[in-house]
Amino acid sequence: MKKGRSQVIILILFFLILGSSAQAIEYRGFLDNLGREFYREGNTEDVLASLLDKENEIASGKKDIAYFLSLAEIEMFRGEINVTAGLGKPENHFEKALELAGMSLELEETSLGNRLAAEALSQLFNYRSTFFIIRNGNRALNFLEKALELGEDLHMAQFVRANYLINAPRIGGGNREEGINIFEELLAEGHPVFDFLILHIKAGLARQDKEEEKAEEYLRQAGEIFPGSPWTGKVF
Repeated sequence: MKKGRSQVIILILFFLILGSSAQAIEYRGFLDNLGREFYREGNTEDVLASLLDKENEIASGKKDIAYFLSLAEIEMFRGEINVTAGLGKPENHFEKALELAGMSLELEETSLGNRLAAEALSQLFNYRSTFFIIRNGNRALNFLEKALELGEDLHMAQFVRANYLINAPRIGGGNREEGINIFEELLAEGHPVFDFLILHIKAGLARQDKEEEKAEEYLRQAGEIFPGSPWTGKVF
């Protein structure tokens, strides 16, 4: 074999190995397809029924770390669906997700368990008192930093981190510009659900800044991702 050709083959193999080791971008891991379905079609009842089927399947198995992590992710997504569709008591699902994530962390320290705990706490801030937020702000941040340090759930952890940076006050570690930069990095990955949600968040920020034209442009772009979605313009 000629030297030049062998070098080309080695380079091809190198990039194949590199590509296979890169973390696939998914929205809520094993719930990725349901996430796409919910935001694309808005069929709330069907997606909730599928989540119940998955929960029943998982509940019949061994109560190991995967059991607690999977159920916590399901509860987080249920809460998210309830918020988006305007259904009652989403905080109950976030509370349950936090409990399940905590159980997983008692068994093993994982990136996913820390991200779920951070995300659940951050969501509960919308439903709890100022005292609860003050008492748990650093706790949520610690969970998030650990999730990023372990780096196995990178895209969702970065999504949660960006939301935290944008919504938290400066005294609590908030940094809107840094949060938006993280969103831009996620947008470059090209996942439809992440893109759809991020564009809505950016539209909400633009409206806060009285930049209506920019907000409408973000919503137009979001509408192009899922043209038939009933949630376009309703998710912030």
